[in-house]
Amino acid sequence: MSPEPQTRTKLDSCKVGSTGTSVLSLGSSVFFGDLSAACTPPLDVLLINVGGSHFQLSQELLASHPETRLGKLARCSPDSVLELCDDADFMQNEFFFDRNSQTFHYVVNFYRTGHLHVMEELCEISFLQEIKYWGLDELCIHPCCRERYYCRKEQRQSLEEQRGFEPNNQDEDFVGAACPAVRQRLWELLEKPESSCAARTVGSLSMFFVVLSVLNMVLISLDLGQNLGRWGLEVLRAQPRWSLRSLGMTIIQCYEEVGLLLLFLCVGISIFATIAFALEHDFPATTFTSVPTAWWWATTSMTTVGYGDIRPDTAVGKVLAFFCILSGILILALPIAIINDRFSACYFTLKIRDAALRHGEMLKRLARGSVGDRGLNLRDAYTRSVLEMLRLKGRERASTQSSGGDDLWW
Repeated sequence: MSPEPQTRTKLDSCKVGSTGTSVLSLGSSVFFGDLSAACTPPLDVLLINVGGSHFQLSQELLASHPETRLGKLARCSPDSVLELCDDADFMQNEFFFDRNSQTFHYVVNFYRTGHLHVMEELCEISFLQEIKYWGLDELCIHPCCRERYYCRKEQRQSLEEQRGFEPNNQDEDFVGAACPAVRQRLWELLEKPESSCAARTVGSLSMFFVVLSVLNMVLISLDLGQNLGRWGLEVLRAQPRWSLRSLGMTIIQCYEEVGLLLLFLCVGISIFATIAFALEHDFPATTFTSVPTAWWWATTSMTTVGYGDIRPDTAVGKVLAFFCILSGILILALPIAIINDRFSACYFTLKIRDAALRHGEMLKRLARGSVGDRGLNLRDAYTRSVLEMLRLKGRERASTQSSGGDDLWW
């Protein structure tokens, strides 16, 4: 009799003699759930205890993947067993692992089917650590889940890189400095407009003077008869915000789509400009005086700007202009959906991170007893911050579901 029927007979006998014992499943019959402790597996079957969940796997099945941890466990000597597992019961042929049992279901599925699928509730770093512990490689991920896994991994790496460029000014407490309470208050007053009413007032005044200075530069540039001398433009440094960082992160993550869009535009501009110049340059009083002029016309036409300073006069040129505008609309519309999904994911993720940072800072201020708003306690601050993050997460999920994109885990 083969090992598999023996195992199935043994399992059936255990289920008859025990109460509350069942075979769990993740939508597939390949997953064995918690088994009764009184059920002794056959000698050629290993009882794997992962985080309190029991799994029975045959040595033949594990030996088919000798490079994995369980494959090595099936072939190793009793002296080296504890190098591969946390504990072992040789009488019951049971081996203990203090790992995540939910992830191990997918590992068992890999042994049974040869395909490694990705958890829906994915934290790619935790998932990668688990599969590496069991001796699996991320290259074993099935193609149906590979694109989603690598997309989320790339997004997390982009977030980590972006986080490295952010100024580390979130935990300013001025401990050890002179007048720490006054310094902390002044720093929050000037750098954090959302911290208090006075800070919002200072922020509004600062924005007013910035707008006033910009308006002043605009008026100075007008020719009103004044004597214009040497003048310079001072670049204003603005504090980076998540609303602007999300746009930069979207461009960084979509560099392939943006590059492909620019390539299509350049090819289309070159083709239509050359044809238009060939058709229009012999026409009397034509505005297509050179190829660069035709390039300018093709650029404004494909981007649907259409200044009208250069236009075709012949019937064939107008037909060509129609196809130029139509192709520009189609080319610009192709990557918009992808860029929009990435922007929505980055926008909501950075917004949730900003809300989480504010929540942490509020708890620190409450712990220090330095909250300026009266009547504010720990429970109210915690409730408001949690509700805000839940609201943002709900909006993120609704946005990604309506656009067909993937959520961004961080």
